[in-house]
Amino acid sequence: MKKTLNLLLIFWLAFAWTAHAQTEAAGPSSYAGEPLYEAAFDSIRGMLDGTKPLSFKRAVFHTENAYLEGRLDWNSFDLSIRNLSQFTELIRKSRRLLYTGPDSLEVQKNAAIFSVLKDSIPLLIGNDTVWLEPMQYDFSDFNGRLDWSQMFVSKLLETGKGNCHSLPFLYKILADETGAKAWLSMAPNHTYIKARTEKDGWYNTELTSGYFPNDAWIMASGYIHLDAIRNSLYMDTLSDREAIAAVLVDLAQGYERKFGLDGPKGSAFVLRACDEALKAYPEFANALLMKTETERQLLFKRHGLTFGAAEIPPSLRSDSAFQTLTDQYGHINRMGYRRMPDAMYLDWLVSLKKESGTFDDKDVIRYRPPPNYKANNPFKDLGYETEVLTLSQGKYIEDFDLDSLERIGAAVYNWQTGRIAGFVLTDTIYSEYSLEPEIISRWLSPDPLADEFPSWSPYNYTMNNPVNLIDPDGQAPVLPPGPGYAQSHPVSKAIIAYNPNIWRAFHGSNNTSTIHFHQHAKGLAGPDARGKAIGAIGEGLFASRLTSRPSETKSELFIGADVGGFHHDSYQRTYLYTFAAGRFELKVNHTDIYGNSRGSKVETSRSGWISQGTISYEVKTLSANSDPSFILAQFLSGVSQVTARTKAADAGVLVFDQDAWNTVYNSPLRGDLMSAYNELTELRNSQGNQVGFLRLEQGLYDDANKSYHALKDRIKGL
Repeated sequence: MKKTLNLLLIFWLAFAWTAHAQTEAAGPSSYAGEPLYEAAFDSIRGMLDGTKPLSFKRAVFHTENAYLEGRLDWNSFDLSIRNLSQFTELIRKSRRLLYTGPDSLEVQKNAAIFSVLKDSIPLLIGNDTVWLEPMQYDFSDFNGRLDWSQMFVSKLLETGKGNCHSLPFLYKILADETGAKAWLSMAPNHTYIKARTEKDGWYNTELTSGYFPNDAWIMASGYIHLDAIRNSLYMDTLSDREAIAAVLVDLAQGYERKFGLDGPKGSAFVLRACDEALKAYPEFANALLMKTETERQLLFKRHGLTFGAAEIPPSLRSDSAFQTLTDQYGHINRMGYRRMPDAMYLDWLVSLKKESGTFDDKDVIRYRPPPNYKANNPFKDLGYETEVLTLSQGKYIEDFDLDSLERIGAAVYNWQTGRIAGFVLTDTIYSEYSLEPEIISRWLSPDPLADEFPSWSPYNYTMNNPVNLIDPDGQAPVLPPGPGYAQSHPVSKAIIAYNPNIWRAFHGSNNTSTIHFHQHAKGLAGPDARGKAIGAIGEGLFASRLTSRPSETKSELFIGADVGGFHHDSYQRTYLYTFAAGRFELKVNHTDIYGNSRGSKVETSRSGWISQGTISYEVKTLSANSDPSFILAQFLSGVSQVTARTKAADAGVLVFDQDAWNTVYNSPLRGDLMSAYNELTELRNSQGNQVGFLRLEQGLYDDANKSYHALKDRIKGL
């Protein structure tokens, strides 16, 4: 355990250097960092021409250090990366994957890197658990418009927050450090990771959202033309040289951001960087666009032109440089580049709905794709009316070249005539050669429930039934839950004063609420309100019993939790214990059929100090005076619920009132009861361990009934 603590301290202390390094923002009027740009250019060019060893990590450092005017320290940067890669290796060695293919080591390496970047990792240190939080998407200045260093790996290391530029770059660096086989890949205004397994082939890793989108989804929702894939413009793997060429374009973009095209070397530096990058990576869309747009700005400046002219003046068209520019725009078009429609471009806001209010950039506008969009039917003129299948099932526009005019950067290019029809002002937010993450979840967050509603458009609301259904999170229509009082409400305060766990049970219940209970106390609710109230009270009382026992106090208990697609009366995170070299187990406290305490150990597929085990509890609070057949039916229901919920937990426990159990056990229904009990205890995991348990609680119903009357008296006058 001491080794783990030392690693944690080193891991975080190594990051502290960046906080000092980036205390000052680089000013666009300063030329102090210009020599650093030349030094960075020479170093990266040396990697590309073979005179220096390829190092993606060094290329990233040189690029960021140039923009920050030398305030980064290589030794500190390198140490933080090496510590992070060592931590990644420890995670890999401490975990056992179910994957057993010949390339299992490669799969383990990539899984460990993904965990470091996107998982919450609990470290068990003595009796305490320290959680390392996953790296997050940064909503402040998310596209680097105010401060280009927002896009940097060094900023990600310092704050734990990044974007679709810095996150995949850090993944690539860690892959290089650990020997994992992973490649950067480009899509319109986006960078992601590609890797492969012998079993499943190539797969994509999207780090901003933690998804693994397939190629069809990326192509459809990224508005990627087939020619762009055929010509390796997008969705191809980048070699080490191509990845470093992409960093060189970052260097050029940082130079432009810092000095503009009127800096000490003006556009010459930007064009040199683009030319060198294109030698190593001729299909790099960002380099092609940046080079062409820079030359367009120079041409405009030479002719004294500004945007807004109704026509392109003859003097400009007659300039040989204009024809060269036209050819370059035509080349980009033929490569397969298509500018994404604005409505699609900003659709990423859908998946960021919960955080959209935190954006400081007020230039972001909420768009929706065309509500009645349908894919073109090429046989419509022949009288065939048929549905046209699309990759995104109509969610995104997948038709190309419906208009002869295409927007490429600032140019409006007529691909049929091969002429530039005009120019439009390019706002920064639509800068196509920028690696800006405005579209992070736009196309990389596919609707996970689309297959469950095949006959419904993704643009309907509550299946056209807003009277009876709601859609609180945008995922799927559901029946509305009973409203509950806020924690500050007098009824809530009265319940919390009596037992805060009972209030939590009401608050997390999926079939009652504090308002429902209050109405019942006033005599305004239906006949089932009492049973629902006692059920919630029983859940809260069991949680109090569970957390008061010495063996349980170090665990985390969540009352009324929704985890893994299931509602759990209680969901517990508890410790794993080592029982053999590299093997770990979870202890589950339960009882036998007579109420005697027992403890069973369940081997898990998780790793010891790196994870916690989970237990789901289903609580049934029933009176012993109820009809035995009713009690048995409730027990059978509990067994079914525990069986389902073990899919979202390492073990499941059915909590039952002991007197109610005895009522059925001592009745002619004992055989049916024991049959259901055997079904529960015969549940097994992949290691062959029992995962279904019974826990009989003495006096649970009696205590719940007493609490019910006490609380009812307290709140009925409120």
